[in-house]
Parts: sequence; C-alpha cells; structure tokens
Amino acid sequence: MQKNLTFCDGLKLEMVEVVLGLIEELDVRFPKQSVLDAIGVVYPQYWLQANVDNIFLRRLEVLKAFYCTLCPCGVVVDGKLAPMVLAILLVWDLDVQQRFFKLTLKSSATQAMAEVVALASDKAHPMVVNHPTCLWLVINASQLLSHTFPKYLELAEIAMTHIF
Repeated sequence: MQKNLTFCDGLKLEMVEVVLGLIEELDVRFPKQSVLDAIGVVYPQYWLQANVDNIFLRRLEVLKAFYCTLCPCGVVVDGKLAPMVLAILLVWDLDVQQRFFKLTLKSSATQAMAEVVALASDKAHPMVVNHPTCLWLVINASQLLSHTFPKYLELAEIAMTHIF
C-alpha cells in the first residue's frame, strides 16, 4: 500500500532525482580521480618531488590508457550507435616526446614556482597566474620547446580545461 506523499515530500524526491542525474552526468563528462592525479605531471610542483621518474612512468601509463584509446561517442544516428571517437593523443607521440618534456619540466619547475611568487608580490601586476599557467605560457612562447613536445603541450591544455 503506497502512502500519499505531501507536496514537500514529492518535491524532495524530485530534487533527489535531479541531483543523482547531475552526479551521473558529471561522472560521465569528467575523468576519474586516477586520471586527474596523473595529469599532475604538467604541474611544476610535481617535478620537485623525490623519485619523480618512477612515479612519472606510472602516471604516463594512466594518461595513455585514458587519452590514447578509442572511445564510443554515445550518439545514436538513424537508430544506430555512431562510430568510435578517435583518441585525443597517440602513445607513440607521448613516448617519443617524453625525454624532452621531462628534461624541460625538471629544469624549469623551480623557476616557474619562483615566478608566480614574484608576480603575487608585485602590486603593479593586475592578475596573478597559477604555477602551471605561468610555466606553460613560457613553454608555448618558445617555438623550439613547443615544437619539441607538442603533445605534452596539448596534455597541459587538456589539464587546464579539466581543472580550471
């Protein structure tokens, strides 16, 4: 026997349904926590920790599994599921560009951190940028660097899209 719901009870149930739908939608749209952790390799702070090379390889495997695989697009066209969406990045590109990426980030991390601190203390500077943005603006401005590891630059742009 079903109990009669008051208006408030019915409204609460509808709100719960909306919230659960929103959580499900966000879960589909955004990467899992392991991917967000792995994408930390684009942050200069990441490169200041001990044993960074061992951790980097594990995180790179997580990124490859997520960004270098075909994905179903989930769109139905004429009653049929549309084809797969191409991978955003290629494993080969990340592997080939890895050495230069690591070298650049390791050698630039401390300076990038110092630059943001200096900008934050400069009263004349109207906007303070965060650590990764500061670093990647410099890297992107250098034609040599931006052409040496362009796929990691794309990864940094993806990270900035997910995070900010």
